Formats: sequence, C-alpha cells, structure tokens
Amino acid sequence: MSRLLACTTLLAVLLLAASALALPKEGQPFPDTRLAAPDTQAGADYLGLPKGAASFRIQDVAAPYVLIQLFNVYCMHCMAEAPDMERLFRAVGGKEMAGKLKILAVGMGNTPFEVKLFREKYALTMPMSTDKDYVMHSLMGSPGTPSYVLVRNPGVKGGAATVLFVQEGRFESPEKFLDLLKSRMKE
Repeated sequence: MSRLLACTTLLAVLLLAASALALPKEGQPFPDTRLAAPDTQAGADYLGLPKGAASFRIQDVAAPYVLIQLFNVYCMHCMAEAPDMERLFRAVGGKEMAGKLKILAVGMGNTPFEVKLFREKYALTMPMSTDKDYVMHSLMGSPGTPSYVLVRNPGVKGGAATVLFVQEGRFESPEKFLDLLKSRMKE
C-alpha cells in the first residue's frame, strides 16, 4: 500500500512539474520582461522602437499583434524552417497585414554574434533578438524550438499583452500558418 501511495505521489509531482514547463496558455498575460533590442537598426525601426534603445518590452512594439518565434541557432528544425520564416515575414509585410502584425525572432541561449551569423547564413531580414541568459525562455516554460507565440498588444501604455496562440514545433507552410494567425487575430 505504501508503494502505491509513493508511486501516486511521484506521478502527481511529475505531472505538476511538466505542466509548469509549458508555453503560456491562450488567454493568459504574456510575461512582462525586457528583451535585447533587435540586432539591426532596420529591425528596431520595423518594430517602432526608439533609436538607440538597448532593450524593449513586447508592449513597446508598434502593432496590435506580435508573433514571437523562439528559436536556437543550433536547432536543426530552426535551420530548416529559416527560409519559410523569411517567406512568412515578407508575406506579413504586404498591404493586407502592414501595421497589423509584426514578427520578432528571439534566439534562446544565443549571443548576438551567433544570431548575426544565423541571419547571414539564411539571408534573414526579420528583426532578431537574443535571450542569451534564458530569461524569456524560462518565463515561457522552457519550450523546445522552434516555438511560436502570437500576442495581442494592449494598445495602452502599462497594459498587459495577451497570448492568443501558441505552437511548439514547425509550421506546415508559411501560407497556412499565416491563415491560422489571421483567424486568431479576429478573435
């Protein structure tokens, strides 16, 4: 009987620990943390950040919606998906989505130098930031990479951003993923 109780207790602890290590749930506030400014001035300008800012919050991005890609430069899936992320970024820059949705890629555990090499290797033009100390990664539940979080910005200073959609793992195609994001932005 004590063995059954010990096994049940262990299972409960493991399940609670596993649920703590999960991306934020849809409808929850997005973690209020500061990120390193994008690695290029063009990236900072795209996001509407002040010139020379060393860091920013997602709520500072000048758009009602922000898609955050959590990636790692050594992740094979992230490498394979890099061209599709660039296609998605370019599609979002079109007339229909201009000003509504901004995209930001954040390198989990990566240095600015590593992100710069990744950007150059895959000819990426989207804004890219770093989370070299895994602060955001931890706040996000230590997800695998790539992971995606669509956030609704509050529209007022001091308000909390809200998680609308989360996905851990690669997307099927840029076109289908953009359709999914659009459907979530209507909610």
